[in-house]
Amino acid sequence: MNRKGNTVAEGVAAAGLSGALYTASLFMPAGIMTALFSPLPLAFYAWRRPAWTAALFALLAALIPAFFAPIGGASYLVQFGLGGVLLGEAMKRGWRPEYIIGSYTLLTTAAALVILVVTANAASLSPADLVDSIAAEWRKAISDALGTGAGEAPRETLVALESRLEEVVDFLAHSFFGLTVSINLLTGWLNAAWLRRLVRARGAKLDNWLYWKAPDSWIWALILPALAMLFGDGVVKMAGTNILFISVSVYFLQGLAIIQFILTEKKTSPLIRIPIYALIVLYVPGAPVAVAVLGAFDMWLNFRSRIVKPPADRGNENK
Repeated sequence: MNRKGNTVAEGVAAAGLSGALYTASLFMPAGIMTALFSPLPLAFYAWRRPAWTAALFALLAALIPAFFAPIGGASYLVQFGLGGVLLGEAMKRGWRPEYIIGSYTLLTTAAALVILVVTANAASLSPADLVDSIAAEWRKAISDALGTGAGEAPRETLVALESRLEEVVDFLAHSFFGLTVSINLLTGWLNAAWLRRLVRARGAKLDNWLYWKAPDSWIWALILPALAMLFGDGVVKMAGTNILFISVSVYFLQGLAIIQFILTEKKTSPLIRIPIYALIVLYVPGAPVAVAVLGAFDMWLNFRSRIVKPPADRGNENK
């Protein structure tokens, strides 16, 4: 097969896999986990091939979820498909990690907000009213579930549980923007991390991300929103909560970089590393917050320099 044929075959395979990963989220309760990886196939393709070609295959991939739900196809294209193309192109150009993941986050967050506005207009609602209506549906579902599946549980217990769950729903509704940005930020990092593994396996020389840290001034984006959330009220409290979600996510990534640095310096096997990351992200309550605290205190304690003195050029991961 000639080079052009290889390009097309690889693009079709990347589009098919990416579209299928996202489409699974439309049908399976746990499908959101597969959707988070849907940018990766097109990101790898965009790293190897021209960006415009990858964008065309992202459009092709969008036809898969669009077959089942038109809004799903549009959501995939502007958030995950083109987001994957951006990751691959940015990695190929050698951008710094904050620019790669930051640009992905900006693109996907803007796309999510556009979709929210379009969906709200179609329902003759404002975006805030649409979010509130979704929260109301969740509250009704909680009430119905507790009413039909109560069994012999004491009424006081059910009332307290329903009240607590409704508070969680309200909190999520008021934190919609911060949650959206945080999810996109972590999705960008997740796909960028796996893309780096794929391109390193092909012999690519990459800058070392193990010393990455947020600017020192970013600490105020953690302190001030935390104060607003604790002592503010109304709009001030809601704004502080949303910004705090984003700041904690940034320091969570810095904390992960510290942990990865330590595991790399100790030459820890991937068979041990992967379960550690899984435990941090999925299974240990409070672990993500602890990792974010580790990242925040790195500003003062500089954990990595206490283990190994950083090289002047921060090195290369392939050296």
